[in-house]
Amino acid sequence: MPGVKLTYDDLVRMPEDGLRHELIDGEHYVTPRPRPRHQRVVSNLHHALENHVRAHDFGWIFTEPGLVMDTLNAVSPDLIFLTNEQVGQMDMDADISAAPALAIEVSSPSSWRYDQTIKLAFYEAIGVAEYWFIDVMPSTVSIYRRMATGQPFAGPTVLRDQGTAVTSPILPGLQLRLSDIFDMRRRRRA
Repeated sequence: MPGVKLTYDDLVRMPEDGLRHELIDGEHYVTPRPRPRHQRVVSNLHHALENHVRAHDFGWIFTEPGLVMDTLNAVSPDLIFLTNEQVGQMDMDADISAAPALAIEVSSPSSWRYDQTIKLAFYEAIGVAEYWFIDVMPSTVSIYRRMATGQPFAGPTVLRDQGTAVTSPILPGLQLRLSDIFDMRRRRRA
């Protein structure tokens, strides 16, 4: 029905179907299950970011968290970073309701336009400090970053060279090469 907005309660009552269901301003968005390339990139990012964040005690990394801002806005980014201050204020048994310092979306053929427009605007509106859009084909990273609190995102800064490293002022010392993000090699366990 046109003009009808769904709520978070409506989303919770939907049967589990293996798809990603999200709400932005009460509009329902559905994307299919991610493919292996997408999942490998998410895994590479998670591993690298988790190691860096733990080594420096910066905060926590979450994969596909429930980010519920209010009754009309509930999304599940691929990855987020919360600072120690944010983690200290959260209820570990509830959905996350604060804008993360960093939100990351890894593209899928079905979500590319949605991630680059609607979710980008959503993350900017809720106060995310930095948004990374990872495009698995053609292996680029677009970084949207606020230069000051309350300012709109600047950017994007688009990184294409596989030898280039992603850095971030919210994760000092991070040097994450694109070649490591997009690595599809199978590794043996030691």
